[in-house]
Amino acid sequence: MLVTFVHSDLGIGGAELAMINCAKALVSKNMQVEFIVAHYDRNRCFEETKKFKITTVCNWFPRHIFGKFHALLAFFHIMLISIFIALFRTTSNHLFYRFFPIISETKKVDVVIIDQVSSAIPILRLFNYKTIFYCHYPDMLLCKLHTDYGFAIYRRLINMWERRSTNLADFIIVNSKYTLEIAQKFLLDIDKHAVILHPVPCTSNYDEYKADVCEKRLGISQDDVIITSVNRFEKKKNIVLALAAFYKLISNKLIKKNIHLVIAGGYDERLSENIEYYKELTDMAHRLDIYENVVFLKNINENMKRFLYKRSRCILYTPQYEHFGIVPIEAMAIGCPVIAHNSGGPMETIVHDETGFLCDNDPHQFSQYMYDIITNDSLYSKFSKNSINLVQEKFSFSIFTDNLFKICDYVVNN
Repeated sequence: MLVTFVHSDLGIGGAELAMINCAKALVSKNMQVEFIVAHYDRNRCFEETKKFKITTVCNWFPRHIFGKFHALLAFFHIMLISIFIALFRTTSNHLFYRFFPIISETKKVDVVIIDQVSSAIPILRLFNYKTIFYCHYPDMLLCKLHTDYGFAIYRRLINMWERRSTNLADFIIVNSKYTLEIAQKFLLDIDKHAVILHPVPCTSNYDEYKADVCEKRLGISQDDVIITSVNRFEKKKNIVLALAAFYKLISNKLIKKNIHLVIAGGYDERLSENIEYYKELTDMAHRLDIYENVVFLKNINENMKRFLYKRSRCILYTPQYEHFGIVPIEAMAIGCPVIAHNSGGPMETIVHDETGFLCDNDPHQFSQYMYDIITNDSLYSKFSKNSINLVQEKFSFSIFTDNLFKICDYVVNN
């Protein structure tokens, strides 16, 4: 069985990691997989993507026009990918299979898994491809609000197409109960059902022999305490909360050890928001006079990320209403407690006062919980043990693999 994944930008993020783990899961079931994407940069990607066959289609296609029309251009770019699949891949029920024998000589695709942008689905359905749509979150709810009347019409048309194209999928997967509730309210038809398939932590083996390399890059004494935030450098990730909470923690001077905050995450030089937000964060660290205690790391690889989880006393996860959030379960899988905002996906993955803490958008509350975990060894040990057990019971790769395989098998054979 061949499964083709269609994705926009195969960079560094939770959506990309979810698709990579889907591919790994299917490979473990002796299925063939390939990625057909709009953009792929081998210098800014998860290392594991290099193990898969990746085809980039129309990489020349613009992402925006003078900083505008991102959604529309992504919409058309994914449609170009669907046309590419119709021309250069086949299925046993291909629309032109009988009329153009040459199509029968192309690679046969059993099912296409699409995420983020659903505009490819109608064309693929027209040519009788089986489709699965993985909904991380309705795109219509991610756009910024504008008062401009022309923009409102433009966005309404795109939203309408998103609804219709999404509901044409043979099967719909969502990443969390929170996303399912939102999708049922805004995106899915009344008679359209979706299944929750939680993303899982990366299963790559952590390379202990490179720990000294990671430690050297970090530049922090092994005797010092580390608190870490792992997120893309975007405003919606609310990283300013981590800085504000860390400032409150070290300002009271109740902890004798040296403490450092590591802010690590994906950074794309093509995106003005990443550049501007990174500067905002560094300026804030200078303004609060904590810059000497803060380390900023861009585009860390998987080994460095897992090293940070092992090295950190706890993880700060600051986004509000996160759709799922892979970082908390990645950290908990290694036994690192997480302090997160009490909304969205983290409410499904973190058990308050058992594996970590859930709290309001309040720097003081975050700082108090950090203090508790740093100063109370028995609390830290309890959280660490419970976190590992929770991930093994609810978010294991084997459970994820079995469920995804059943979905693909159902779509192909029904």
